[in-house]
Amino acid sequence: MNLNTSFDYAKASAVLKTISHPVRLEIVHHLSGESSKTVSDLVALLKLDQPSVSHHLTSLRLRGLLKADKRGKEVHYSLKEINLIQVLDCIQHCSCNY
Repeated sequence: MNLNTSFDYAKASAVLKTISHPVRLEIVHHLSGESSKTVSDLVALLKLDQPSVSHHLTSLRLRGLLKADKRGKEVHYSLKEINLIQVLDCIQHCSCNY
């Protein structure tokens, strides 16, 4: 591992805690494409109720991981931190026992 000496472990821990919920990981996955998604889009993809999806989106947005753009009555969510895709990819290819 080649981390420089100024690596912020507290920040990294906070980001990992935020995405550590399975629903949040799936939201990041669904937002990893080119297009943004609305709450309604994510409700349909995740097969969860709207309040649950909104709760997870709020957590991700408040941590600064998502962008929320209001277009008329709809809010479109997209990844602000696109490097999260690499984190998911790394986890998916990890040979850890989980």
